[in-house]
Amino acid sequence: MTRNKNKIAMRAVRTVYVLSIMLLSMPLCSCFKKPVFIDVNSVKIGAVKDSILEANIDFKVYNPNGMGATITASKINTYYKGKLVGVSTLNKEIRLPGKDTIIIAMVSKINLWTLAKVFPELLQGDAATFNITGNSKVKSIGISWDIALKDNITINVKEVLIAQINNTFKNDSNFRIKGLKLTKMPGLNKSMFQMSIGLHNQFSFGYKLNKLNLEIYRKNETLGIANWKLKDTVKLDAGKDADIPLQVEVDNLRLLSQARMSDVLNPRPVFVLKGDAEVYIQGRTFNIPIQETRQVTFNPLSGIHF
Repeated sequence: MTRNKNKIAMRAVRTVYVLSIMLLSMPLCSCFKKPVFIDVNSVKIGAVKDSILEANIDFKVYNPNGMGATITASKINTYYKGKLVGVSTLNKEIRLPGKDTIIIAMVSKINLWTLAKVFPELLQGDAATFNITGNSKVKSIGISWDIALKDNITINVKEVLIAQINNTFKNDSNFRIKGLKLTKMPGLNKSMFQMSIGLHNQFSFGYKLNKLNLEIYRKNETLGIANWKLKDTVKLDAGKDADIPLQVEVDNLRLLSQARMSDVLNPRPVFVLKGDAEVYIQGRTFNIPIQETRQVTFNPLSGIHF
C-alpha cells in the first residue's frame, strides 16, 4: 500500500512540474518576438573557379528580444529571371545577441553556364538584378522560428562573363586546324597549303566571326612561309559546327632556305600555325589567339601531306 502511495505521489509531482513549466513558458513565449530579416547589407564578387562564380552576400538580421538567440542554419537560392542559378547553405551556428542587429555572411555559388543563354543580354549592362529567397532557423530557450529571406541584389557580372567567354574561346576545340597538306604547283616559287579551320560553337547563342588571320612558320623559325586572312564574315549559330576550307600559298624559296639536313633522314617537318580571330557578340568584340603545331611527312612523289 505504501509503495502505491509513493508512486502516486511521484506522478503528482511530475505532473505539477510539467504544468509549472508550461504555465511559465506561455507568458514567456507570448512576449518573445520573431527575429526579423532586414535586408541584404552588401554583395561582392568573389573568386571564379571551374565556371562557378562566388558571390559574397551579407544579410542583416535583427533580434527584437532582450534575450539572445542562435541562428542554427540558413539556406538561400539565387534566381535570374525565375531561373535558379545558385544555392548556398550555412550549417554553422551564429549567435544573435538580444536587441541587436548582426550580419550573416554567406557565399552564393552561381554556375555561369546556367546563364549562358542570356550572356549577350548581360554583356549589354554593367549590372544585373538577381532575386534571392531562403530562410534561417533561429532558436532561443526552446522556442524556434523560421525567418524568411527575400530580396533583390545587383551584381556586376559583365567582366566575369567576358573572362568566361575568353577562356572558353581559348579552348582548342573552338578553333581547330584540320586536314593540313601541301600540294605542289607548277614552277619553283610557289606551293599551296590545303587545310580547313574547324569552328565549334559551345555557347547557347550565336556569334559572328569577323576576322581570322593565320601565319604558318617552320618550327623554331621567325620568318613565316605563308599567311591567310578571312575575307567574309562567318555567322555561327548556337551549338553548331562549321568548316572553313582554305588554300594558302607557300613561299617555296623561303621554305627551301629553312631546310635542314635532318629533313633528309627524318622527312617530317614541323609547322607552327599562329593567328588570331575576332569574334563579335552583342556589341562586344573578343580577340582569340590561335596556335597549333602540326607535323607533316614529305614524299618526293606525292608532295607533303598531313
